[in-house]
Amino acid sequence: MREIVNKIKLTGKTAVVTGGHSGIGRGIVEAFAQAGACNIVIAGRREELGGRVAAEVAAEHGVNCVFIKADVTSDADRRRLVDETASAFGRIDILVNNAGTTHVENAESISYADYRKIMDLNLDAVFFLSQAAGRVMIKQNGGVIINTSSNSDRLVMTPQR
Repeated sequence: MREIVNKIKLTGKTAVVTGGHSGIGRGIVEAFAQAGACNIVIAGRREELGGRVAAEVAAEHGVNCVFIKADVTSDADRRRLVDETASAFGRIDILVNNAGTTHVENAESISYADYRKIMDLNLDAVFFLSQAAGRVMIKQNGGVIINTSSNSDRLVMTPQR
């Protein structure tokens, strides 16, 4: 991983990473800091953890890393996240849609409410946050949107016998 990060140069870039306070997201935040991103926004719902991780990354790498509390399934929070980032840093160069969820249950047993929670975060939030950040990126003539996923999804259809 270090060899890849050493080849990436993000000097002067502003990045937003949803779910950047843990797991894959935290790894992305660390890699962006190592690659020279000057502003990194961690977006998530867990304020205490997010604030702590942002402070650790800022101290360790000498970058501006901040936490913005946002539930990306909320339209108001998505708009606020994009507006606050663009206002504070003047641009959004990179959006990483990393926040996600799964539901460990057989597909034939999942309720509509649980299905909606999964789709709201894993699909709808990704589209509408990308749309909002994309508008900023269009105005600044460029940007990158990265969508991550995991192989930990366990929605399974069990065959009839």
